[in-house]
Amino acid sequence: MARYATADRLDEAAARRASWADQTETIVTADDTGETDAARVALNILTGSKLVVKRIASKDTKNPRVPVDAAALVAEILRQRKLQVDRRTLLVDKSLSTFGDHVVPLWIDNSVAPTQRVLTVTVEPKR
Repeated sequence: MARYATADRLDEAAARRASWADQTETIVTADDTGETDAARVALNILTGSKLVVKRIASKDTKNPRVPVDAAALVAEILRQRKLQVDRRTLLVDKSLSTFGDHVVPLWIDNSVAPTQRVLTVTVEPKR
């Protein structure tokens, strides 16, 4: 269902934008190199919310007809988040072949994020 901007929803949108700015400010710190800061902001954009991938359901198995692999995740990240991610960053052991939430670990340098970061991927059926 589409949610259009109306006059009564402007306050909600402004509050949401302010919370995003607060999250970005907490991650960006003053370092000698700006690359680390940019990587942290990109990581925050990548892991900040669920990545939703839609697939056509098989009539027989009620699972996606085409499983979601690392290449498909990279394409969805580029389309939805406007981030270019290397396929090797996503530690996908096997394709996501069921509907629902999946946790995909990320390979991130310790200087950017000292703790293990994960990407939550939701595979939903197309309607």
